[in-house]
Amino acid sequence: MAMDIAKSPPRSFWRHQRGWLALAIGVTVLAAVAVTVLGAGRAAPRVARSELWIDAATRGPGQTLILQLRNPELDAALDRAHAALA
Repeated sequence: MAMDIAKSPPRSFWRHQRGWLALAIGVTVLAAVAVTVLGAGRAAPRVARSELWIDAATRGPGQTLILQLRNPELDAALDRAHAALA
């Protein structure tokens, strides 16, 4: 007695195409993101270079590093706070 072997139905052409189409769209989106990120270049500065004080740290007497940061707004706020407490 001979038996036939059951074969699975062939895959639909459109199902096969959908997988490749999804892959192609994914690769295209990934390439577009990569080109955008890598081709963006450096960000524009938010402050003009002439408005900045750029200098090197200097050493004071006895090889002591002098580092002094001043914020006039913070100093004024601290002075008001000290006056309020006094």
